[in-house]
Amino acid sequence: MSTLKDRFENVPDNWKVLRLAAGETPHGVKLPVGPVLVPLAVWRARRAELIRREYDHGWPLGVWLGAEESPAAIKHDIDDFTVVGVEPDKSGDRFHSVWQLLANFGYRGAVTPTPA
Repeated sequence: MSTLKDRFENVPDNWKVLRLAAGETPHGVKLPVGPVLVPLAVWRARRAELIRREYDHGWPLGVWLGAEESPAAIKHDIDDFTVVGVEPDKSGDRFHSVWQLLANFGYRGAVTPTPA
């Protein structure tokens, strides 16, 4: 698990980026304490639990989209996220196109490249 770097001015560095290790499943992975950026698969599997954590503890929630995942997958959930992470491609074009689609969907939160 890594933390978001200082260069992402919209997102404090106390956020944790959850990644599934070999053998881990979205249903079984342990969620860290505090603000967390989860992969889309974990969001889909544990949506209710993640929202409950946000309301019970005040921990902001974010989701990150992998290289093959479309922002349309979270179109109806964008109000649940403080930040959306985007796995960048080599050209950098994907980040900007995802940002634009999210803005078109009405998302007003932070959008950031997902750190390695």
